[in-house]
Amino acid sequence: MYRNVAPASFRQVQTVGLPPHSATTSASGSKKVVAIIAGVLLIVLVVVAGLEVGNFLGGVPGRASSPFPLTSYVNLTIHYSPATGDSWYTPGNFAVPAMSRVVFTITNYDPSTNYLLVPNDNCVAGTVGGEEFVQVNSSHPPSQVTCLATTGVSHTFTMYDTLYNLNVPVPPAPNDRTPITVTFSATFGSQGTYQWGCMCRCGPMTEPGMMYGNVTVT
Repeated sequence: MYRNVAPASFRQVQTVGLPPHSATTSASGSKKVVAIIAGVLLIVLVVVAGLEVGNFLGGVPGRASSPFPLTSYVNLTIHYSPATGDSWYTPGNFAVPAMSRVVFTITNYDPSTNYLLVPNDNCVAGTVGGEEFVQVNSSHPPSQVTCLATTGVSHTFTMYDTLYNLNVPVPPAPNDRTPITVTFSATFGSQGTYQWGCMCRCGPMTEPGMMYGNVTVT
């Protein structure tokens, strides 16, 4: 009698000659996992790079991602009269472009200190980086300042409204012939006319365009 069974050697050839299906599937799956991880890492790198470029171009407080592409400059002077003791800003009214970063320089000739009308207005608020830079003269580098002593404030540049919460304390000049300068940056978005003022008890406080005025965002 004959049985229809292949010889042992033939059965072994058939088994060994076929590649295992499970090994092929495992290798293919590993390649897919590596490709997915590489893709995720690439996306993360692109996002981080985009945020850093946006921060560099915008220069907005708190490293905000929305850019302010324009930069403009405003120079303000605080004058002082030794004869009357009065002090006043010029210009009192000025304009800045919307969606811009504005670099302010305040030059103060007033050597006196004045009483703060609002507590905590001896500290900087609302500027880029939450800081100002104070320089006595060009031979000394500017100092980074976040707060002045409450008894060491000559004037402030302050905007309090629903859109802008900006406060910059200004220290007194060494004397009425040697000014002190304060530099800071602030960002302006929406168009409109907004009021600024000095929050110290100084004169002439009630005359428009002297210790208070308007910032027009165009």
